[in-house]
Amino acid sequence: MGTARRDLVGLAAQHGHLARPTRTGTRHLSPHDCCCTRARNRPSACARYSDSSGGARAPVPRWGDAGARRAARASYSRCLATRQWADFFDGHGSVPAGRHQRLAVQRLGGKYTDLLADNDLPQYIAAFLDIPRFEPGIVLEGGSIDVNGRGSCLTTEQCLLNPNRNPHLQRSDIERCLHDYLGVRQVIWLGQGIAGDDTDGHVDDIARFVDPTTVVCVVEEDPHDINYEVLQDNYRRLQAATDQHSRALRVIPLPMPGPVGPPSARLPASYANFYIANGVVLVPTYDHPNDQRALTILQQVFPDRRVLGLPCEPLVWGLGAIHCVTQQQPAPTPSGRPAPSGRGAE
Repeated sequence: MGTARRDLVGLAAQHGHLARPTRTGTRHLSPHDCCCTRARNRPSACARYSDSSGGARAPVPRWGDAGARRAARASYSRCLATRQWADFFDGHGSVPAGRHQRLAVQRLGGKYTDLLADNDLPQYIAAFLDIPRFEPGIVLEGGSIDVNGRGSCLTTEQCLLNPNRNPHLQRSDIERCLHDYLGVRQVIWLGQGIAGDDTDGHVDDIARFVDPTTVVCVVEEDPHDINYEVLQDNYRRLQAATDQHSRALRVIPLPMPGPVGPPSARLPASYANFYIANGVVLVPTYDHPNDQRALTILQQVFPDRRVLGLPCEPLVWGLGAIHCVTQQQPAPTPSGRPAPSGRGAE
């Protein structure tokens, strides 16, 4: 685990906002220990889950004796270290406590072929957590959608309609899949993502629900910036959009940090890549005058959480920030259903 990742998790744990996943009971929002330095820049660390001699894969660990649990935990940590971005393989869906959890599987859109062994990872996570697993047959990374917990979903045409994701699916097919597997009744399609983004427009750098009716949307204020027109288009789409009840959304502009990185290699720096935990919102900052503006806006829309800025320029050199290296695990309500995203819980 890299220094930036250790600092992020340590800071959140220090304030008591994260809880480790447990075998049973409520699983609080927690970024999984799944991050390291950018894996594509070094040899894979998991060797397709085979033994050192290149033999067959190790048996999938099950909850049994203490030795099996330790083996599962060791495999889990070792295999997750092969890729930094949690939102490329983590699951979506309803996750009440215990055996009623569901783990959805998705694949990254054909990039980084040296990391294809990561496609096997969900079966190991499902076995480790002792939960059922299903495969909807759609490429849908965690950062490609954002939901309000009530039936509305944000995504981008650049990502989910990209030929490298789901060439066999039309827009209506994707919307039907989101409805059938995630209960989405209204898909709000934005256009493109920001410059430097290797994910083909993940929405978690662009627009995020902060409560069931409110969206923060990044807007570039410099008309000469490469992101200006793209983000203006997304902002206009949100202003015209409605939620699952055909009601207009409250759309709050969020500034951008300006260019980060060398001119020849613009990095995908955005304040929208924040992570909502149980009592805190972790927000990437970039040593820019807009850092404080962004933190102030987010504190206003998250009055019940502490908004903490974390320096993320070193992290964004890996082409993502805080939300990219985490994946929320919704805490269920007393009724056993996950709480809606936003101020109450993600």
